[in-house]
Amino acid sequence: MNTNPIKKLSGLFEKLIIEHGSAVVQEKHIALLKEQFSLLEKENSDLKAENNVLKNEIVNLKKKIHLYEKSSQVITIDETELQILTYIANQEHDEISPEDIAESLGINLQIVTFHLGNLKTKQMVTSRHIAPFDMSPKRFWSLSHGGRSYLIKNKHIS
Repeated sequence: MNTNPIKKLSGLFEKLIIEHGSAVVQEKHIALLKEQFSLLEKENSDLKAENNVLKNEIVNLKKKIHLYEKSSQVITIDETELQILTYIANQEHDEISPEDIAESLGINLQIVTFHLGNLKTKQMVTSRHIAPFDMSPKRFWSLSHGGRSYLIKNKHIS
């Protein structure tokens, strides 16, 4: 066996250089990964803060939408309902029966009754029994604050 000590030493040096080079490269990779991880942690933290701000903004916008919907409930009525409202508004007494409305406006009694029900649901008219203890279905109808407000805002009465 020919063991040349210089060859043996050069082999060891070569191995040492390769291993040292790998360690340096590995160390650089680890440093790069640490730097990227740090950047990702900062970005994650920033995104969480932004997310919290956006969640608060969503809550505030939902409140505003709710207030807007509540304050600007758009009530639409058809032409027959408008005729009925205007007729009731122009009466000097509050003892208006569906029969009076039907006869005065020339509209079928069933149609008047139907529209009075719709207007009551929209809180534009109110009804009361003809007599205090009368439980019959006959009622007198009158304009509510909502109905008068609708007519005034839409310039149907002045």
